[in-house]
Amino acid sequence: MLVLERMALHTRIVSLAVCVCLFSMGCEGQESTVPTETPAEVAESTVKAIEAPATESAAAETPVVSQEPSPEEQAAREAFRAMTAEGVSPEEVDAATEKLQELGTAALPVLAEGLKSEESIHREMAATMLALIGSGASSVSDALIAALGDKSDFVRANAATALAQMEGQASHVIPVFGDFLQSEDANLRMMAVMNLGVLDPADAKPLVNQLIATLDSDDPTILRPVVELLGKMGPDASDALVAIKALDTTDDDELETTVNAAVMQIEAGAE
Repeated sequence: MLVLERMALHTRIVSLAVCVCLFSMGCEGQESTVPTETPAEVAESTVKAIEAPATESAAAETPVVSQEPSPEEQAAREAFRAMTAEGVSPEEVDAATEKLQELGTAALPVLAEGLKSEESIHREMAATMLALIGSGASSVSDALIAALGDKSDFVRANAATALAQMEGQASHVIPVFGDFLQSEDANLRMMAVMNLGVLDPADAKPLVNQLIATLDSDDPTILRPVVELLGKMGPDASDALVAIKALDTTDDDELETTVNAAVMQIEAGAE
């Protein structure tokens, strides 16, 4: 797993989004009817008619008691506020990160809320923390899936990283990693490669062509995991054999070992 970390905190202009919800209520009148009951029945129904509205009125006037946030949620909110504050120091970010990780699932409501913020720094830090929490954040997977469409690559990358650690989410993250494999940003390419390694190799089959394209890189830290992943795909990666064999491994024994293993896996599976 590779989590993208924010290297610098920039000046931010806070924008407030105000949502006003209007509720309308209607009531329906009832037609009056002439009682046909006996005097005793009329008296009994009259008592019931009087008591029922009184009971409903009493229920309607019962005050709604708002639930106070738990101490853990309050602590999570304070930590998240601290890490996204204007002029926050790296030390303060580290302390807030440690606190949120310590709170774990108790911090999820606050982080899911942060993913929906209008402020990019809030969404970025929320996605980062959820990537660090990983599979423990499965209860907010819907919010993470929605964040895959964020305009910030930073948010998308860490949301995908979080989801990659959860069962049954491969179909959501594969397209995102595929996009990042073609990114001009080396960090995004590395993130995609490393996180694809977490998934079942079979899930990454649709990305064979993009993976082959990354073999043009001269960075061993990218080449090794790509070659290893292609090797695990076996015969499904046969189109990559020529490019893998053409890699220069002269000065990198580890890459040479990875290349040899991948070639054996692909060729053996094809027989």
